Amino acid sequence: MRRSSKPATTTKPKPATPSNKFLGAVDEIEKALYEAQAAGSYYSHTTAKLQRIKKNVKLATQKRSHQFFRQSIGHGLFTAMELDKTKGRKKRQSKSQARKFLDAVKTELGDAVFETFMGVHGDVTLMFAIDDTGSMGGEIQAAKDIATSIVKHPRDEVVDFILSPFNDPGTIK
Repeated sequence: MRRSSKPATTTKPKPATPSNKFLGAVDEIEKALYEAQAAGSYYSHTTAKLQRIKKNVKLATQKRSHQFFRQSIGHGLFTAMELDKTKGRKKRQSKSQARKFLDAVKTELGDAVFETFMGVHGDVTLMFAIDDTGSMGGEIQAAKDIATSIVKHPRDEVVDFILSPFNDPGTIK
């Protein structure tokens, strides 16, 4: 008797969607880029300036300062884009200075550190603050139901949850 073999089923990989943490990192970098642009002549557009900014990026990772890292990346991207303008770079001619800058930073730091500071696979913590005052009975139950639903939702990444009840402060007599 011959057994029939079932055809192998292939599952399509899930499309990567950026996490909120990554989007927040991108937002911080964009703000830093605009700050650098607003600063104008303070940021000289030289390759030496990019080297100093790379040192700041490395220092930020050593000090575990995500904000300083993202500000430095934003300033570096602005400086690199300005350097492209001054060199009269034509589209599709070669890698942009901004791409070279990011690639150099990523190479120097390593993929894992770079992705951590960019929030690519960032740790997530979700906090629920629920008013547990007696007069809030119906709202408390609704908040519990919503929080339970959120906690039980299946996820690809680990999420830490914090529950913080609060109420009206007591009065001193």
